Amino acid sequence: MRGRPVKGFFRRVVWRLRWAMYPNKPWMLRVHDGMPFLVARGGPEALIYYQGASEPETADFIKRVLKPGTVFVDAGAHLGEYTVLAGAILRSSGRVHAFEPRPDIFELLLQNVQLNHCQNVAARRTALWHERGVLEFELTPEPATSALRIGRPAREGSSLIKVQTETLDGYFGDPDMAKPGLIKMDVEGAELHVLRGGRSLLAQGAERAPVLIVECEPPNLARFGRSFADVYGFLRELGYGIYAWRQRTLVPADASTIMPGENFIAAKIPPLISASPD
Repeated sequence: MRGRPVKGFFRRVVWRLRWAMYPNKPWMLRVHDGMPFLVARGGPEALIYYQGASEPETADFIKRVLKPGTVFVDAGAHLGEYTVLAGAILRSSGRVHAFEPRPDIFELLLQNVQLNHCQNVAARRTALWHERGVLEFELTPEPATSALRIGRPAREGSSLIKVQTETLDGYFGDPDMAKPGLIKMDVEGAELHVLRGGRSLLAQGAERAPVLIVECEPPNLARFGRSFADVYGFLRELGYGIYAWRQRTLVPADASTIMPGENFIAAKIPPLISASPD
């Protein structure tokens, strides 16, 4: 809007008119330089519409560090933006495991996987947690803010369903199953619980422990009675270093320098960064 206000205004009008005309029909957009992608109406989807990715920095990091043969985990996959990106990068050389518990969003995730011919993706309509079981899941009017509900009232306009929960350690418990090398985690405040459910994976030696991309959103963490300091302390106890990805550079960080809303990187050995995402 600042650089090209007329074009920005026109695009905003188009966005609003499209959803006014077809409020319940998914819209085909292009994500990550041309990949077909069905979206519902929501905040991350608007960012895809305006800038080609909901979080360009995260997409850039994944493009630069994800190597052939890697196993990628998308925890809180939503519509599958990073699922299909990783699937396209890895092709037949690696594997993607996507977890998304919201039923309507999960169906769009499956369609996006099919649209992009990602045959290396395993998608699960399951929430990751620190133990297996069944929990209440809050369906919010803004799909991207839907989350597990533990010990707090449902937000206004929300409804509740029951969902299955799984742990990272349980899911990857088969000794013959390839273990993840990169995990992206956006679970609306349940990050510490998901990390606790993957303690064995995260406790591996530096050469085998996965690199993590984790959302830091203090209000979401607070809904689970947690703070970023709790997440930071847990990872540091397991030997992880904490970094920010800023201006295509991996910068050492700590609990005081990660900005609210910023995705941070956790790794025991700083990942090798490709000079080009290609």
